[in-house]
Amino acid sequence: MGNTYRWYFRGQADAAWALQPSIVRSFNKSVDREFAINLEHGALYHFKKRIRLFMPNCILSDNDHHTDWWALMQHYSCPTRLLDWTLSPYVALYFAVRDASDKDGAVWLFETEEVQDAMMQINEDLKELPNNEFYDTYNPHPHVLHVIVSRYETDRSEAQQGGFTVCTDILSDHGEIMEKALGLLSSNYLHRVNYPS
Repeated sequence: MGNTYRWYFRGQADAAWALQPSIVRSFNKSVDREFAINLEHGALYHFKKRIRLFMPNCILSDNDHHTDWWALMQHYSCPTRLLDWTLSPYVALYFAVRDASDKDGAVWLFETEEVQDAMMQINEDLKELPNNEFYDTYNPHPHVLHVIVSRYETDRSEAQQGGFTVCTDILSDHGEIMEKALGLLSSNYLHRVNYPS
């Protein structure tokens, strides 16, 4: 792969898992968007209210973008609509195999610039990260996926060389969104490598 493309990697302990963010995986059953977004609002409200007790010098303000807050929440293991990725295939492989089980693990990888270009061709009116209100709609259209890096670096995100994907549809499978955007080119820029148990 070299340096021709900028690839992101994600390790998952079960190859059968979809590319869904932690807030979706935390539900025991299928839920609707309204419920998921209300839960997300509540979690964000309570996190903002309490974070100053643990981080008095937090650089984020209440008016900062949701994605910055979600990245910080993710650092503290709160479920969010962000999906973790890494620039390191070794970090991804670690997460794919660290929990010994009888299930095959997997490493997903995608080329960030191709995915972003494909998303922007479909959604020409959204050249930049959608504003906070766009994430709050119950019926998002179009389904937009962005590749982001948080403005707030943590020791863990630095060590894991982390980044995220975020989708305007809270319940979306990020892999399906990427495949749809890339179309016939998806096999060139989105891959899953399985690791037998």
